[in-house]
Amino acid sequence: NKNMTDAASVILKDKKASSKVITGLKNGRTYYVQIQHYAKLGKATYWSRWSRISSVTVGQNPYPANIEKLSTYIGSHIRVDWPKTAGASGYHIKYADNSGMNGAKEVFVKVNSTFTKTLTGLKNGKTYYVKIQTYRTVSGKTYWSPWSKAKSIKVGQIPYGSSIKNVTWVS
Repeated sequence: NKNMTDAASVILKDKKASSKVITGLKNGRTYYVQIQHYAKLGKATYWSRWSRISSVTVGQNPYPANIEKLSTYIGSHIRVDWPKTAGASGYHIKYADNSGMNGAKEVFVKVNSTFTKTLTGLKNGKTYYVKIQTYRTVSGKTYWSPWSKAKSIKVGQIPYGSSIKNVTWVS
């Protein structure tokens, strides 16, 4: 409640702590939070004034993902890389050869253990647009984050690099 009546409290003793994750909250409920600092000098403890009260409504939607990198190589492939997203059960990737995403193909990465996906069967010389969203499944219901901004990349014919392992003289 806004009055902080019967509020639960947590004391962070780690001087480096800049955040605290509070678990066990109920979906769809609004919670109110405020903070104050303290300092111990000898045996005495001194407390600051309380901060303003902030509110947050708990939801099940996971945090959104952003594409970190798109890369292409010979063989008509695009590699999509993204960072791990807290609270996600998996990722949903959409890609098309037009910015309106008309006729887009979709790929689901159902495990939150890989953060890369190779898209295959693409046409060389075409530009593709790729976007990603996270999803989270709780008690059989799926919740979706918003889509990331689409990134584009042109699929090219660039071959893999070559290197020389050894040079010997043969007479």
